[in-house]
Formats: sequence, C-alpha cells, structure tokens
Amino acid sequence: MLKCKRRASETLRFLKWIKKYPGWWHLICTPKEEHMNLQMMKMLIEKLAKESFYEIILVLLMVHRDKEFMKGFSDSILLQIGTQFTKRILLKG
Repeated sequence: MLKCKRRASETLRFLKWIKKYPGWWHLICTPKEEHMNLQMMKMLIEKLAKESFYEIILVLLMVHRDKEFMKGFSDSILLQIGTQFTKRILLKG
C-alpha cells in the first residue's frame, strides 16, 4: 500500500514537471527533434537526475539513440546513470 501511494505521488510530481516544462518534454519524446544535440542531451539529463526522474533519462536516451552524437555517449552515460541509480536505491533502502 505504501509503495502504491509513493508511486502515485511520484507520478503526480512527474506530471506537474511536464506541465511546468512542456518544451523539455517535447525534446525528450521527439525522435527527430532538430534542436537536440549533445549539449541539450547533457542539460536534460542533469535536470532529470536532479529531480530523480531516472526512468525518463532512459526514455530520453532510447528516443535519441540513433542520433550521430549518441555514438559512444550512450554506453558511458548508461553506466554512470546505472551506478548513480543503484547507489540511490541502496541508500533509500
């Protein structure tokens, strides 16, 4: 029950974030977005990590995985994200 309430709270927080930042959400979800580049990708990852939206970072990476700037970047960043995510899970218990 507690996990269900927590998940609902996180979902609501995420939906509020989307409403507050619809342009960023568009960049995250649009595969052929012309404004997406390496600097934008890094900025979005930092913003999402700050909010603990780790699942959305994975969505961002998957949506844009075919971009030229992603070659070599995705392996490195996925390893870093996975490490940070695991640490946070272990700390939260």
